[in-house]
Amino acid sequence: MLYSQAMTVVEVYEKYEIPPNLADHQLTVAAVASVICEVTGKGDRDNVVAACLLHDMGNIIKFDLDKKIPGAEIENVEHWKEVKQKFIENYGDDEHIATIVIADDIGVSVEVKNLVDAIGFRHSLDTLNSGDKSKMIAGYSDMRVAPHGVVSLETRLDDLTTRYGATDDREQYNQALRQMEQVIFSDTGLNPSVVNKAVVDAQKIELVSFKI
Repeated sequence: MLYSQAMTVVEVYEKYEIPPNLADHQLTVAAVASVICEVTGKGDRDNVVAACLLHDMGNIIKFDLDKKIPGAEIENVEHWKEVKQKFIENYGDDEHIATIVIADDIGVSVEVKNLVDAIGFRHSLDTLNSGDKSKMIAGYSDMRVAPHGVVSLETRLDDLTTRYGATDDREQYNQALRQMEQVIFSDTGLNPSVVNKAVVDAQKIELVSFKI
């Protein structure tokens, strides 16, 4: 879907000085979502892709730029520290609010903004209960992408549990995501493994010219 004064996603990332690893993450999540919409025939593909391309726009605010994360290394750290400070000065210290403000600034539709607002591990229970296939695909797609690339849902959940610990509330979100996966792929005859690095990489090439 095209908006007034539409820019390609690459132009959007350049305008807002999005770090390369974060830009690649958003592009990968959007590619996962695009593949899912296409192979399942579910969800509003253009809105879901637009939301996934923007879902972490403010995340530099919470980055620990001195921490080395395998698969998500950042070069020129001092530059990105300056960018992080500018984000905080412009948008405050809440990365999710910053993302929504940027989405407003870009001029996305209410539908896209609502999808952006639904993406996130701790939104998964609400997203499942909404019954909204577009929200489910957007939220689920984010959970199929680890710092080093596309993984299965279980691999991603195991990674998060290892990093943040096993808790009762975490398990309820895990279960919500598992149920989302079932809803998304039910009645399709497809296995979630149809979403893999090869097809996602091909989709990423097409999405660099996607206009927001």
